[in-house]
Amino acid sequence: MRRKLPRKRTNRQIFLFAVLLFAVLAGFAYVYEFRAAPVIKEVAATQAENVMTNVIENAIIEVLKANNVTYSSLVDIEKDSEGKITAIKADTVKMNSLKSEISSAVSEKVLDMDNREIKIPLGTIVGISALSGKGPRIATNVTLANNVNSAINNSFTSAGINQTLHEIIVEINADIYVVMPGARVTAQVNTNFCIAQTVIIGAVPETFAEFQNTGEKNE
Repeated sequence: MRRKLPRKRTNRQIFLFAVLLFAVLAGFAYVYEFRAAPVIKEVAATQAENVMTNVIENAIIEVLKANNVTYSSLVDIEKDSEGKITAIKADTVKMNSLKSEISSAVSEKVLDMDNREIKIPLGTIVGISALSGKGPRIATNVTLANNVNSAINNSFTSAGINQTLHEIIVEINADIYVVMPGARVTAQVNTNFCIAQTVIIGAVPETFAEFQNTGEKNE
C-alpha cells in the first residue's frame, strides 16, 4: 500500500514550487528588462541607421540620374568681357524641385521595405564582454518608419591660388522610428551628399545674393 503524504507537507511542496517558479520567471524578466532589452534596442537602432543611410544614398543617386543633374544644370557662372566673374546664379526652382523629389524618394523607399529581421548573438544580450558576438543568434522583427527633412547647402572653399571649389550639397535629416515587439526606438540619421561640384577659376565675388535668398547655407 502506498503511503499518502501528509496534506500539510503536500501544500508546503506546492507553495515552495510556486515560489521557485516565480523566482525563475522574475529572474528572466529582470534579465530581459535590464540586460536584453537595452542591447536589442541599441543593435536595432544601429542597424536601422545603417539601412537608412543606404536608402538615402541610393535614393539620391537615382534622382540625380533620372534628372541628368550636372553642375551647369544647376548653376550659371556669368563673366564680363575680360573673363572676370560677375555673378554666380543658382537655378533655385530646379534645386527646390530636386530637394522635394529626393525627400519623396527616400520616404517611398522606406515605405516599400518589408519588416526586417535582425539577429543578435546571445552572448551580446547577456552583456558579458568575453561572450560578446558569440552564441546562438536571437531573431526579432523590426519595422522602419521615418520623417525626412532636406536642405540644399553651398560650400565655397579654396582649391589653390585663385581657385575656388564650389560644392552643392544635399543635407538629409531623417528621424527613424524602429518598431519591434514590445518596444519602440527612436534614432536620427544625418547625411550630406555632394550632388554637383566644380572648381571656379578666377576671382569670385564675396557675396552671392542668389544663394543667400534661397534659404541655402554658404560656408
